[in-house]
Amino acid sequence: MATAFDYSGLVTVANDLISSFGRTATLARATRVPSGAKPWLAQQGAAAVSGAQTFSVKIVETAKAHAHRPAEDVKSTAKIIFMSVETALPEEIDTDWQIIDGGITYQVRSIRVVAPGGTLIVYRLELE
Repeated sequence: MATAFDYSGLVTVANDLISSFGRTATLARATRVPSGAKPWLAQQGAAAVSGAQTFSVKIVETAKAHAHRPAEDVKSTAKIIFMSVETALPEEIDTDWQIIDGGITYQVRSIRVVAPGGTLIVYRLELE
């Protein structure tokens, strides 16, 4: 029986490269308003808004993605980044998350977890 490959060295290299060539950004999830809440009413106000999450992350931009969307006659240019994190992220990361980089907010269009053998190395995100 073959022994499992130890990917911990790749995790260290990926984190070192992103730290050396990348920058700090914020991964944020948009706030959610519970069903039936009316945050525009003063008595409910901030209590009606919940679920905001933010994480400090390191990112490095790798390329621009050019995608033609069938429903539109225009090309969309998106950023592709690799992201490393210091703390574990929730597993439900999806397109309702945003990256805030230097005061500019980008919407996450897709996210892939690079985790060979179940070892998380980096996240690959496509942003708009």
